[in-house]
Amino acid sequence: MLHRRSDYYCLTALFFGLISLILLTLTWQNARRGQSLALVTAEISRIDTETNHQQAIARYSHLNSDNPLIKIRIMRRYWRLILKVREQIGIINADNPEPDQEIINLRQEFEQLRFNLQETGESLLKQKPTPEISWRVYNLLGATYLLQAADLLAKGESLKQSQAALNLAIKHFKSAITEIDKDFQARDLNNIPRWNLELLTTGQSQSELSQMTTGAENRLDLKKNLSTMLPESAGFMVGEPPDNRVRK
Repeated sequence: MLHRRSDYYCLTALFFGLISLILLTLTWQNARRGQSLALVTAEISRIDTETNHQQAIARYSHLNSDNPLIKIRIMRRYWRLILKVREQIGIINADNPEPDQEIINLRQEFEQLRFNLQETGESLLKQKPTPEISWRVYNLLGATYLLQAADLLAKGESLKQSQAALNLAIKHFKSAITEIDKDFQARDLNNIPRWNLELLTTGQSQSELSQMTTGAENRLDLKKNLSTMLPESAGFMVGEPPDNRVRK
């Protein structure tokens, strides 16, 4: 009887010892996670001040590119680079309408940046982020597809390809509106994707665009309309007033 009671006490002590060990291990792991999160948050804040977009992208990616807060920052940096390259193309074209190697290289860079941004955005959406993140992703993707539509026309591509990119822009702006309406903290921003969509659909409806032929005159009209719709900063860069977010 004493032997059994002794075994019982030993098993009880072993059981509670294991529980204590597990709790200590979990506490240590949580403490490490907390320290790691604090370090990552501090590093994100430091990278946010980086003025070189390429270096910022590399530093963000080194942290943890699957983190939605990091991915959306990478997308913003890609957007700023896209606008910079597009501006360079416009300046060179103004001085020399004939395409040269510099223009070819810049267009290739533009395409790669656009692809990277869209790939990052689609990857982020698969993670099902919160509405606070998702509306920004959709809005930025919409602006990027709008740039793609304008670029296709500028290169003399088919109107059908430009129309397809335009449809994707509208689709993403509508998704941005749906998501931002779920984010109660963004009530002061909820007109941003609506404004982008309004610029895209006002003046020339999608039904009218779809009926257009590939003639040079119609191509020029669509190109002119797109050039007045392009957002300057995808409608959500920090510190910019809402009425300055889209170039009219």
